[in-house]
Amino acid sequence: MSNLKINIEGEIISLLFILLVFILAIPFYRINPEYSRKEIHIMLGNFYFIALFYFTEWYFAFLGPFIFIFINYFSVRYRYIKLMLRHRQKNTEDKICYDYGTVYYAISLTILTIYSWKIKKPEIGLCPFLSMAFGDGFACILGSNIKSPFYIIFGAKKSLIGCFTMFFTCFLIYEIFFYYYDINLGIVKAIFMGIISMILEMFSPYSTDNLTVPIGNLILISFLL
Repeated sequence: MSNLKINIEGEIISLLFILLVFILAIPFYRINPEYSRKEIHIMLGNFYFIALFYFTEWYFAFLGPFIFIFINYFSVRYRYIKLMLRHRQKNTEDKICYDYGTVYYAISLTILTIYSWKIKKPEIGLCPFLSMAFGDGFACILGSNIKSPFYIIFGAKKSLIGCFTMFFTCFLIYEIFFYYYDINLGIVKAIFMGIISMILEMFSPYSTDNLTVPIGNLILISFLL
């Protein structure tokens, strides 16, 4: 199969995958709008596996995330994709917040794909992206539904269980990655990346963790490999 054909096939599969993620989010939205938002946040992390398998050039890998920067921005600004919007209260549609976390999400993925494919190491952006998608996503879900001590940083509520979930999820992601690529001192480096990911998430207000976690992870892993 030619490079052009496999890249175009990747774009089509990526689009179908994104549509599936949004369709699966509908029942979560009916239960609680925040659940649909987090389902999208977590499930879209799997996009990177599609990108690794299909895309051979950076301009194919970054195209989808780049387009979604603008789709997400106008969605937040004009509130037309409610499945992705942050809500203040359960099942209260008129309490939608102007939270640009989804825009930061797409910006981060655009940066990760351009950088990773440009240096001919597309796998280097995998863990930073999964740390944002899975780590932050599960931390928010467990932190919101399991009671534990909490504190306020820059106006944002952070729970102990949420911080631990962020650390453990990111540690597990990196440990699997380092083991697969036979990286020296893999478990030590995985613990380090888990701690850094947790700290970045803790001290990033107003959904900016969607920028600081993946980009900070990308910078650090570039030195650890």
